[in-house]
Amino acid sequence: MQPPDGFELDEQGIVDPTRETVEDRVVRRDLSRVVSKAMATLPEEQRTVIVLKEYQGLTFKEIADLLGCPLSTAKTRLYQGLSVVRRQLEQHGVHPSSSSGPHVRQTQIPLREQ
Repeated sequence: MQPPDGFELDEQGIVDPTRETVEDRVVRRDLSRVVSKAMATLPEEQRTVIVLKEYQGLTFKEIADLLGCPLSTAKTRLYQGLSVVRRQLEQHGVHPSSSSGPHVRQTQIPLREQ
């Protein structure tokens, strides 16, 4: 797995902030804010599954067991939630690219909370 353009990983695969430009930091911060806003619009069940899967690295089986729901329900919640997040990110000018992480048109991501 390669880091996004402009980011370098250290030996443990962690983004090295000392090699990050100011522009990279601004884009990363703004992207984080847009993702957080999109996640906040989701129902709790979808948000929980996304956090457990994408941020905590749990398997679908582990998530289903933890939440006491069928495996198919955990998968459905993830994919439905990610679809909503993806649409909202696209509305804010964030579009996935093939190999180097998300493509961000900075002009469409507000730099300040309104």
